[in-house]
Amino acid sequence: MQNHCATAHQRLAMYLMRSLPLCRAAIACALWLGACTATTSDPVSVERAEFGVFFGGQVQEREEVPFVLDRSKQRLGFAITLKDPAPEPLVVQWEVSKPGPRRVPDTPSDPLGRRAELFEGMLATGQREFNQSLEFEPGDALGLWNVRVLVGNNVAIDRPFMVYDPARRRRKLAEAARLDGGL
Repeated sequence: MQNHCATAHQRLAMYLMRSLPLCRAAIACALWLGACTATTSDPVSVERAEFGVFFGGQVQEREEVPFVLDRSKQRLGFAITLKDPAPEPLVVQWEVSKPGPRRVPDTPSDPLGRRAELFEGMLATGQREFNQSLEFEPGDALGLWNVRVLVGNNVAIDRPFMVYDPARRRRKLAEAARLDGGL
């Protein structure tokens, strides 16, 4: 990356010197150099990245999550642990992609009508752990969701999970058990 930036800097500097006044050329070169050096920093090493339900200080990873609004009954979220403490404040970004609102009750959401919500937090200098809760809101659709977490510029989590109605599932299981019991 460094060699590519140096070559690009030389070409840009030559072009700007011929076509722009010296002051604007110097500013443009400084901006270009700043952009290249910002992308060459060492990546942060993530030791562990977990997504699921917080329980007893740990994260129970789940592929299916019941739609529960009461946070005292269920706390959904993710936990990131770095191998080494953050040498400087580190941006953590996450995106939650979910089905859009349903048009007709009890029918699947339109797969193209998805919503994405973006969030950002900061891991302080010297810290190794970042825990974040995610909340369901009234009106959120059931179905396939996805969570994507970036630590600095590195993807730490990118995984789908199914959100289901626990009351509806209990009714279906009870109905299946009743039908099986009658045979």
